[in-house]
Amino acid sequence: MAPTFQVGPANGGMGIIVYVLAASIVIPASGWIAGRFEARRVFVLAIGTFTLASALCGISASLSAFVAARALQGVGGALMSAVGQLILVRSVERARLLRVHNISTAPMLVAPVLGPPLGGLITQWLGWPWIFYLNVPIGIVGMVVAWRILSAVPIQRRPFDHAGFALNAATLIFLLFGLSELGGNSVPREWAVAGIVAALASGGLGVRHLLRAAHPLISLEPFRFPTFRAAVGTALPFVRLPIGALPFALPILLQVGFHFSALRSGLVLLAHAAGDLGMKLFMERAFGRFGYRPILVLSAALTAIGIGACALLDAQTPLALMLLLLWASGCTRSFLMTGLNTLSYAEVPAGLAASAVTLNQIFMQVATAVSVSVATVCFDLSIHLRGGVPGHIAVVDCRVALVALGVLGLFALPPLMRLPHHAGHQLSGRAAPAGED
Repeated sequence: MAPTFQVGPANGGMGIIVYVLAASIVIPASGWIAGRFEARRVFVLAIGTFTLASALCGISASLSAFVAARALQGVGGALMSAVGQLILVRSVERARLLRVHNISTAPMLVAPVLGPPLGGLITQWLGWPWIFYLNVPIGIVGMVVAWRILSAVPIQRRPFDHAGFALNAATLIFLLFGLSELGGNSVPREWAVAGIVAALASGGLGVRHLLRAAHPLISLEPFRFPTFRAAVGTALPFVRLPIGALPFALPILLQVGFHFSALRSGLVLLAHAAGDLGMKLFMERAFGRFGYRPILVLSAALTAIGIGACALLDAQTPLALMLLLLWASGCTRSFLMTGLNTLSYAEVPAGLAASAVTLNQIFMQVATAVSVSVATVCFDLSIHLRGGVPGHIAVVDCRVALVALGVLGLFALPPLMRLPHHAGHQLSGRAAPAGED
């Protein structure tokens, strides 16, 4: 893209930054927008916005036009994700949420694996604009199907919380900027730290406002429920940080440390996604048989150990053994992520569904942004401690990062172990025995 617009690679990356920033601004208001303008209508319009923006990205003749189109695409993408999740939570009975969630998340597991090689082929054969043009027919079909299948939801009229919107949007923008640049070299490190400090300040003011406002943009009431508090507020960050950092740290070990080809490295990550996807067939039966808490505790421990075990790999490790390790880690990740994502809505009443979904989306976006920065900081710290050249990552630095990520994942265990025995029984179909807590 950068040569097309006659700019450098750094400027070409503005499309990614603007997309994330636009999504961050919209996410806090997604629940209010869905309630005020009707969820089905907003969801279809969001698909249309994303589709139109994709076409505009493809025909962009300048970097400024491309960046503007990407910002519009970020708005559509954020509303699609948040409002789509809200419709799912509101329209599906708790007893069927686990099954429907498995179906809805399958494309999300396939896309990160097939996306890069498929995108490379499309770019090589047809040119980069076709990456965006392919969204157009898919988006049109999606709009028609969504409008015909989804049912209309009653409109909820309540005042718009302008102060809450501004504080929440500012917090996310500052935080994502600070965290993304903390491990980068595009701006001075002091700017990244200043962004994080500004995020903490505006975030504190935002929480204070949300607790006091008569009609807050996002209600913090979902945190009153133990399952939501454990799944979103405590366990989810420690789970998503190591899981999100693994696809960044492991390829560096394989390609830079072991001199693997991109194809061979991609096969290892493909095994991880295959394990995740394959376990979806056994979710209902497993959670119904053993319950949420035992599976979440065991899968969290095994996932963390699996990430740390990647540090034991070396260039002579048989490829089959690498694939087996990553496949097994993907299997445990599947149970962990599915369990947490569904458990977060187990106790939340319908009236708080919009706030629960919005909070969940915010935590996931922040955790995803933090994950790469955490891995980068681990690299930098290891290089500094061994007296290496800054920016030159060696095998030992990758191993230190992977072990640190595995240890970080173990911090999810305490909140999961404190879950009540009957947590998630309404999702798995298990009956909670009388007097069980």
